[in-house]
Amino acid sequence: SGMGFQKGNKLSPPPPKRFKGDSFVTYCRARRAAQLYVFGLSHEDIAKLLGCSSRTVRNYLDMPEIRERVNTMLE
Repeated sequence: SGMGFQKGNKLSPPPPKRFKGDSFVTYCRARRAAQLYVFGLSHEDIAKLLGCSSRTVRNYLDMPEIRERVNTMLE
């Protein structure tokens, strides 16, 4: 009892696991954004389709691996 068990800590989610899931989803969405971008859609159009802001789309397309994919697909 005493210090060993603190209520607050129990409730906070474990960051590493959560981040890994998030980054995978982000990567999938970023790849989708890249495909749409190569397809000729604007950042705004992609944002509407993915349900995010065009700033987010720009961030997706700025990811190094995504930028590589885009360049490869455009060639």
